[in-house]
Amino acid sequence: MTFDNVEWIFFDVGSTLISEEKPFLHRLHEIAEAVNEPFETIQDKVLALYKEKKKGERLLIQEIGMDKPRWRSEDEELFPFAYTCLERLHGKYKIGVIANQSPGTAARLEKQGILKFIDLVIASAEEGVEKPDRKIFELALSRANCKAENAVMIGDRVDNDIIPAKKIGMKTIRVKQGMWKYWEVMGEEEQADIEVENLSEVVALFEGCYETNPVPTDRYQDVIGQVVKGKIDRPMRSYHPRHPKLYYPVNYGYVEGVIGGDGAEQDIYLLGEDKPVAEYIGKVIAVYHRYDDNETKWIVVPCDENGNVRSNIKVPNRDEIYAQIAFQEQFFCGVLIGI
Repeated sequence: MTFDNVEWIFFDVGSTLISEEKPFLHRLHEIAEAVNEPFETIQDKVLALYKEKKKGERLLIQEIGMDKPRWRSEDEELFPFAYTCLERLHGKYKIGVIANQSPGTAARLEKQGILKFIDLVIASAEEGVEKPDRKIFELALSRANCKAENAVMIGDRVDNDIIPAKKIGMKTIRVKQGMWKYWEVMGEEEQADIEVENLSEVVALFEGCYETNPVPTDRYQDVIGQVVKGKIDRPMRSYHPRHPKLYYPVNYGYVEGVIGGDGAEQDIYLLGEDKPVAEYIGKVIAVYHRYDDNETKWIVVPCDENGNVRSNIKVPNRDEIYAQIAFQEQFFCGVLIGI
């Protein structure tokens, strides 16, 4: 798909630009306390309901008969690549928001530092209409003075974002973040024009490198699972030698004897350590593929010579990896492969 005729890009807010994971987990903890069940049990029940395309925590609250716990909006935070995504697209396109939100959406976006990139905010509380009602999309297009075929809707929800936007002729991109990433698409109506895993890939789509440097067909299966050794030349809590503002919150180094795409030794992020180290033995658990660069970055966790991850190491999940490498990868377009 090309975006040659696109004038406006509209984003959802929750689980698209803003991560709601922390307030969501707070709510699950409160539910668990109310029913005196382990948090993990409640989490599993909610996850199972989301996989059935149901808003899991809301159904549990109704079933229990408890008052809905306060949503801790103060714990909301930008997704790792949200700021740079908007920064890079703003000016090339008009940027809008179409979101189901409580009053004060613009103020919350301002607090997050991204309102300056947004030309139009259409929020349900202020407009008196909410997604998936097509009227909120038509209202946004009318205020933007934009035809549906010249607009893209980007969101995490198939029911609220993709289906109604497609029905009125907008292009659609589904970002598989938050709990709605578990929605299994059934039929053409639910299928977005493009699905991505993060907002960095959105930039790659609009800047053209998504197709010119795609993920290899073997998806780095020859790399993932390898046990590698190397040096850490930029340890945790150090600064880049030539770019003194670039701080390393994790250990960053290279694999000895393996040459990367830039002709130098292969770079790695060593995750799981809580202190600076000088060298490592580790297992490759994922590869970060850069669309707009000839380098890839290997994601490594400490292990022994046989590939057994040390017992004191917490292996990060996909979202945690994105958050930990964003300090540097925010300047590039890419996607994690293998986890």
